[in-house]
Amino acid sequence: MQNRGKVKVCVNPNWYPYESFQNGGHVGMVADYLRLIFGNLNIPFEVIPTKTWSDTIQFAKTGKCEVIAGAMQTIDRSSYLEFSHPYLSVPAVVAMKTERDSQSLQSMTIGVVDKSAFHDILRDRYPGMTIVPVRENREGIRMLLSGEIDGFVGAHTSITHVLRSQQIEDVILSDQLRDNWDLSVAVGQDSSPYLMNAITKSIASISSEEHKNIYRRWALVEHKHSVDYRLLWGILACVAVLAGIGLYRYLHMLSYNRMLQTIAEKDALTGILSRGKLRTELEEFTALAERHNWKLSLIFFDIDNFKGINDTYGHVKGDKVLIELTELVGGMSRKTDRFGRWGGEEFLFLMLETDLKDAGVIAEKFRKAIERYDFGLPEAVTSSFGVSQYSKGESIECWVGRADSALYRAKGEGKNCVRLNSNEKGRFN
Repeated sequence: MQNRGKVKVCVNPNWYPYESFQNGGHVGMVADYLRLIFGNLNIPFEVIPTKTWSDTIQFAKTGKCEVIAGAMQTIDRSSYLEFSHPYLSVPAVVAMKTERDSQSLQSMTIGVVDKSAFHDILRDRYPGMTIVPVRENREGIRMLLSGEIDGFVGAHTSITHVLRSQQIEDVILSDQLRDNWDLSVAVGQDSSPYLMNAITKSIASISSEEHKNIYRRWALVEHKHSVDYRLLWGILACVAVLAGIGLYRYLHMLSYNRMLQTIAEKDALTGILSRGKLRTELEEFTALAERHNWKLSLIFFDIDNFKGINDTYGHVKGDKVLIELTELVGGMSRKTDRFGRWGGEEFLFLMLETDLKDAGVIAEKFRKAIERYDFGLPEAVTSSFGVSQYSKGESIECWVGRADSALYRAKGEGKNCVRLNSNEKGRFN
């Protein structure tokens, strides 16, 4: 790998403070992660400049760059890119004028950066929504202010940066999406398989302290940036007012930083662990299992026919089902278990000192409890379950993939059942 030459990397040039291309250099949180990941490997890389995110995606498709520094995995992108596990989770929000606050997203005209992962997510989640692609955040905010769109979807801190730099005050940020950008390193499928393996191991070696340092560095930059504008206007108005505003913004930023850290670890809708935090727990649990030769199993499950619930009764009712289900299953877990939302209606339940058979029994207990619970719908809500036990030395992707395969088999065999993934087929009817 060290003899292969520089790795060509493409980035998002207009997504500050997460990343941007300024004065001939790549800066932001993603830039810091990129230097850390390749620095751990002692592999040189070269950032290939692009003007827009759409250009970056096109460069990756045509092989002009081997790697995208920070990208969210989608079905379409998976056809030409391979993705590491996420190293950064970014809250997604909707910027809108205050008079639009009570309007349903389903009926709105929403702007989103062209080729963004959320273009596909919004299209599938809100079939009645009109989606308008824009080149970058500033254009999206301009179109929002001019009334060309009702809302603009983007990352919280990135939109906040645009609003502060342009001194815009009559825009609110809504968390109605209850979703995140889970950023991974994306590698072209034509690249050496060793490159993805090396990147995956390098990301896994990043310490929690290094994650915190990168976050603090750029959160602090944003804070200083916003205070500079307050200071300018405060001096022109009154020194006393400046002191009050500065103190308020400082306290607000401290609160905001704590909120972001919580958002990164907790699913916004249900309050259980996020996918990014689940990945961390999986790594820590497998390390414990390897060190102490402990048994370790996971349950991968989803809600049967959940799209039909949303389509028939609406997303508000669908969200209520997700919340009540997580409260039901969470109330049946032990202190040593880990329970989180993998995405959409998919959930992962992780158990220490539990073999495949016992995990199957626990999954069956969950299945029966969900089937019997009154979610306030005319028909019963059911779930399908896949179970797998960790095998020493296997990757997390393989382990979770085996549980996913068992879940897929449960779906194919009638749903509302538990299937085990092992050398011997297990079944709970």
